Amino acid sequence: MILQLPLHYNSTAENSATLHDISDEQWAGRTQQVDKMSNELPNIEKNLDNVKEDQDDMRLVVKDLRRRLGRIHDRRLARERELAERLEGERAKAAQERTGLANEGPIVHVSVSTTASVVTFAGGRAFEESQSKKDD
Repeated sequence: MILQLPLHYNSTAENSATLHDISDEQWAGRTQQVDKMSNELPNIEKNLDNVKEDQDDMRLVVKDLRRRLGRIHDRRLARERELAERLEGERAKAAQERTGLANEGPIVHVSVSTTASVVTFAGGRAFEESQSKKDD
């Protein structure tokens, strides 16, 4: 709080004149104001200390929240990467399953198992017809 002193209070030449110009009642009023303010000063300092402590507590809370948010963000990014990798693997697996025998390339060597696989893939009729022709 600012004391309501004259503007020229620090001036030594006019300070002496001010002392004589102020009546005893005015000085008594000013001394009461100064006493009241000096009594209130410890309470104000205590309140200021409480506000500073609250501010420090809030800074710690904000720091903890930022750290937690950073961890949550990192976990979310890791989950998104894992999901993308898993989906890519599933897409590759599905594409591989759709191609079937064509995935192995052209048939160069014919064996009974390869022939059976081709016949089964084609519906199974060609193998039965060739067997019936051999029997005839």
